[in-house]
Amino acid sequence: MAHWADCYVGLPFKRMGRDASGCDCWGLVRLVLHEQSGILLPSYSEDDPDGWSIESHAVAYKKITDPKPLDVAILLTDVRAGLIWKSAPIHIGIFTDAKNILHVEEGMCSRVQPASDLRIHSIVRVT
Repeated sequence: MAHWADCYVGLPFKRMGRDASGCDCWGLVRLVLHEQSGILLPSYSEDDPDGWSIESHAVAYKKITDPKPLDVAILLTDVRAGLIWKSAPIHIGIFTDAKNILHVEEGMCSRVQPASDLRIHSIVRVT
């Protein structure tokens, strides 16, 4: 039997996408949690598409250090603030097991990468 994450590898990136036809990083995590555990996270696409922050919404969940499948990884991404580049927790993925994260980024399809290859800001347990 295939691993559950296999169903989500190769989904195209789509800004504000919330389903298998295309999704952004929040949409992918939302889709996986809904289909794999019945948890429905807020969409954010209708309410405030540009004003929310992954880090600010993650405070509602328990931070952990021992990731398991379906735990959420808040990832650092380099962003430009004026003339300065800085790392910010504005990307999100979901653990497929203790060492790998499923995520999607603009310009790429969803994929699984080793957690050690990504810059993890924090890990939260939603389930």
